[in-house]
This record gives sequence, C-alpha cells and structure tokens, in this order.
Amino acid sequence: MKMQDSMLLAALIGALSLTGCLPADDGDNATTPLSYEILLQGDGGDHALDRNPRLEVFSTQASLDTALAGYASPPPVVSVDFAAQQVFLADMGTQVAGGYAVEVNGVDDAGDHAQVTLDYVVPGKTCVTTAALTAPFIFVSVNSGKPLRFQQNQVTRECS
Repeated sequence: MKMQDSMLLAALIGALSLTGCLPADDGDNATTPLSYEILLQGDGGDHALDRNPRLEVFSTQASLDTALAGYASPPPVVSVDFAAQQVFLADMGTQVAGGYAVEVNGVDDAGDHAQVTLDYVVPGKTCVTTAALTAPFIFVSVNSGKPLRFQQNQVTRECS
C-alpha cells in the first residue's frame, strides 16, 4: 500500500508541474534592497498605556512631527525630503510585559512598489520578562518614492 501511495503522490506532483499549478522559480520576482533609516524606536515608556496597534505612512513633515511628538518628549528633530523618501510607523500597541519588539527585516524595490518586511517579535515561553506595560514601536524613513507595501510577520524569540 505504501508503494501505491508514493506512486500516486509522485504522479500528482508531476501532473501539477505540467499544468503550471506549482510555482516556478523563473527569477522574475527579483528585488533590490533599498536603504532605510530608523528615526525613532522604543518600547512606549510613559506612552504605553492603552495604545492600539498602528501602521501608518506619513506624507508630510507636519504629520510626521505631530506623530513623533506623541512618542517622545521632546520629539527628535527630523527633516525628511518627502519627494524622495517616505516614513512609516509600526506600533504593536500595548503589551502586558517586556520582551516585545518591532524590527525591520528588509526593505526592497519590488518594481512598482517598495516591499517592507516587518517582524513583530514576541517573547517565547522560556523568556523571563518584565511585568510592565510596553508598546514597542518604530519610525522608519525609506529611500523611495514608490508606494509602500507591508509584509507583517509574528516571530517568537526564545531565550536561553
């Protein structure tokens, strides 16, 4: 019976390959890394209470300055050329313990858009964390005028 199952599986994979149902690695999905700069990153501190998760792209200096003022006191002085750059904020919202983080895993030119990969890090079961409210966030400037698209991943980080 096992031999028949193996042959059936091999035949199914072969048929799908011939009909184009399996993804082909033809190199058309190549991306080029884009440079980016972390403008401000933190765990929320005094601003961690009752914050909702948020992903926002800023298109003006005024909107960026207003947002930065809500995350740092005094806010950092940041000047962005919005004709050539974009800034986004990724905020995990209020978490009940430490050990959480937002990290940029990559920013790539994907043709008609810039692809931003974000990792939302959560502490694993083996981690000892602080018993404090946190709200991890990150402001990032991307050197591209193309629309931003986001891939958001939850990553569990175990501790030793």
